[in-house]
Amino acid sequence: MIQGGLSFQGKATKSVSGLIAPSVISSDRFLKQGSTSQFTRDDQPQFLSFYNTRASKAGVKLYVYHYFSDSTNGDAELYTLNLDQYKKFAFNVSPGNVYAGSKTLVRYDVWLIDTDGNRISEKQYYFIDRKPQNFVRYFLNWSSWGAMDSRYFTGKATPGIELDYQKANRFLKKGYRIADGNAKIFAKTSNKTFSANTGFSDKANMFFWEDLFLSRLVFRYINNTLLPIEITTKSIEFTPDGDYLYFVAFDYSYLFIDDTYTE
Repeated sequence: MIQGGLSFQGKATKSVSGLIAPSVISSDRFLKQGSTSQFTRDDQPQFLSFYNTRASKAGVKLYVYHYFSDSTNGDAELYTLNLDQYKKFAFNVSPGNVYAGSKTLVRYDVWLIDTDGNRISEKQYYFIDRKPQNFVRYFLNWSSWGAMDSRYFTGKATPGIELDYQKANRFLKKGYRIADGNAKIFAKTSNKTFSANTGFSDKANMFFWEDLFLSRLVFRYINNTLLPIEITTKSIEFTPDGDYLYFVAFDYSYLFIDDTYTE
């Protein structure tokens, strides 16, 4: 099951099957909207999903072609699977998963091949971004096409804490202690909140961000952990820099509360 769909306007002129499986098999799309070329960080999780609408194929491989900083190349068959009809498959294509050698990876391309080496999907291109950044945050979301999308933002974020608690007055007895006060605090919890922005990016990425803001399943990825969040901003503006780049400011909070603190 694809677990995705089309927008109101999209339904009027397109179909999911037509978008992901055009007439030429080598153009069959992974369940990923936006550009087929993207920047990724070394430690950023990346996933690709594929829904097979064509006849089942045995011995299909997820093929990865590597480009290294010393101008050499390499390749690997990352996964081998039976590509059953009307089944969805998910692949971990994070930089650390596609190459674990000693060379410096600068780019890698990913696609599916059959047993004869013929390409049976589009290519996805990943370029490693190692530029130093003051702020880097990874966001993952369940996309409109039923797959896990990943992106990183480099804008500044301002953290905050929302506190909630109950208070009840005490019945004071003779000989009460001043240190006990005349009220009691209980059920005190905290929720972490953030005001963040994406950092500047081009218009193509700007429109792709809408899928993140629409998603009901959004996560911050921190120290190999997915932390569920809610994007709380109701009105989001795409702010230009006066040229061709844009950024978005938005607020979010974690979808969990704490009643104790751990450093």
